[in-house]
Amino acid sequence: MRDQLRLVAAVALGGALGALARWAMFRFSLSIAEVSWWSTIAVNAIGCLAMGLVVGLIIRGGHGNAALHAFLTTGLLGGFTTFSAFAVDAIRIGEHSIWQSTLYVIATVVISIGLVWLGLRVSVRRAQ
Repeated sequence: MRDQLRLVAAVALGGALGALARWAMFRFSLSIAEVSWWSTIAVNAIGCLAMGLVVGLIIRGGHGNAALHAFLTTGLLGGFTTFSAFAVDAIRIGEHSIWQSTLYVIATVVISIGLVWLGLRVSVRRAQ
């Protein structure tokens, strides 16, 4: 039971910090551009690269500290990356231009998957 409470606390703390970081990125993007959806692409790309690196390190290191893994993956990066915001942005952009919305969806998916792959390759390769 005590281990479960540690995991819950780790996920909750990580989620709160990840959500705050996502909000900070959103606020920053508004200070430099009129559109906020660039922050969603940036957050998803950064989060996917970080997730690839973290998961690769977990794979390389074995099971390790379950609370740290939960904090980093489900908590911090889960709170930071925002595919729900991605979906809303795709719809809002599509209301003005289906082509821009399509480009936004394709770019986000390709960049995110590519950066998870890169993060995994970098972190696993370092172990060899």
